[in-house]
Amino acid sequence: MAFFGLIFIRPWFIGATIGYFVGFLIEKLFSNSSRGSRANFYYQNEARNLDLRVKILLLAMRVAKVDGNILQSEKTFIRSYFSSVYGPDQVDTMIRTVRNNPNYLYLTSEDIAREFAQKLKYSLRATLLHVLFRVAEADGKISPAEIQEIEKIARFLHISKADYDSVKAMFFEVDDSAYTILEINPDANVTEIKQAYRTMAKKYHPDRIRSSDPAIKQSAKEKFLQIQEAYEELKKKKGF
Repeated sequence: MAFFGLIFIRPWFIGATIGYFVGFLIEKLFSNSSRGSRANFYYQNEARNLDLRVKILLLAMRVAKVDGNILQSEKTFIRSYFSSVYGPDQVDTMIRTVRNNPNYLYLTSEDIAREFAQKLKYSLRATLLHVLFRVAEADGKISPAEIQEIEKIARFLHISKADYDSVKAMFFEVDDSAYTILEINPDANVTEIKQAYRTMAKKYHPDRIRSSDPAIKQSAKEKFLQIQEAYEELKKKKGF
């Protein structure tokens, strides 16, 4: 199938940042799995992990091909990104799984997003948007069709408009990006800017990420850095 051919591209770079997000999703989703024997627990967890991975892959592919132009850079990025998270062998397993279960191919973005809305915590669903925007920008630009698709997915994920706009602003440099990242209006005063920064810092500070995985911690630092940069930009603009 042509669909599978899109991801049989050997990576020439590693999408590490995206890997942190997906690894975080996997870790959090299955940290409280059902009880059972060790063997059953292991195999049930493996099956659930594989199912989630396949669906994230399908969601990424939906975004990449929504504008009808799946470029080589997008194919390479998607293959590289999943290989960096799971390894090439696991990616091959994911592809074989879809081949052996064609029902995966009939899942729409809405189907997958609604399922994630039921299973993932809010902060993790918002993190998933970062993955989709990274995939969309793999060819050097994010098309209007890709923006519309991600916005639609965000609605099905039950992400608030403020949180969606905050994530989106991290991928577009415009005059009001810093305000949008901090989820405040351009006419916000100094007190409101400081309060917004404290709120966002509390929400995304790396110390609040409960994980011993250094990759997860590094990802949190990068997200927090964007918030700090937005705040410093406004401090300079407002002179405080």
